[in-house]
Amino acid sequence: MLGLVLSYFETQGLPLHRGLLRLAFWLLVPSTFLTYGLAVAWAERHPLVYAVTGVGVVLQLLGLACWLRAVWPAWLALMPRLSPLLRALWAVGLGSFAFKGLIHAAVAVPYVAVMAFTVRNYVIGFIHVVTLGATTLTLLGLLHQIGALRLQRRLARLGAGLLLAGFLLTEALLFVQGSMFWVGWSFLPHYYVLLLLASLLLPAGAVLLLVAQIGSPRAEAVVPPELVGNAGLRSTRPVEF
Repeated sequence: MLGLVLSYFETQGLPLHRGLLRLAFWLLVPSTFLTYGLAVAWAERHPLVYAVTGVGVVLQLLGLACWLRAVWPAWLALMPRLSPLLRALWAVGLGSFAFKGLIHAAVAVPYVAVMAFTVRNYVIGFIHVVTLGATTLTLLGLLHQIGALRLQRRLARLGAGLLLAGFLLTEALLFVQGSMFWVGWSFLPHYYVLLLLASLLLPAGAVLLLVAQIGSPRAEAVVPPELVGNAGLRSTRPVEF
């Protein structure tokens, strides 16, 4: 997903820090293999596993920091031209990538790892961060930018808004209730009813978004030429690693 976002920024000639992008690539690739230890730690809580995982999460955090810093000029150039809903989709989507990295870093600490593996809410919440936040919401924003998703109709905007609201509400409920479990407190009042209602927003939003695409005029890719920032930072060819 990070590669798709970067590819879009490049095709639009948005300003990018090429050196930081190369550094991010060489940090994120090895971290992908090393952080596999997080999955191994579920079954084997050996000090060596935590050590290897610790190295992986450090590389991942540094890689994500470099990537975000590299695309920050493009982000600043693009966001003012978008509607509040689209800005929210992009912000929550890319913010979920950063939050994912922080969770990985926290789970590398043995005490936090035991807490995360013990409380099921944390596991479900993390999966939602990756699949719904970092992937789905970022993809919605990206598809609209390239003209593959039409959000002109009110029904489409309502569907996207429901998806965003459903994600934020379910994440808040899962992490708050999980923390309450860990400290030995009881359930939130009407927790399961609230979780059900928040979860229903997700399929409802998806259905509205799909229905709104039927018969909508074809969207054009968002290519405002004035978005190109500092000519010294402008990227006119693919980043070579």
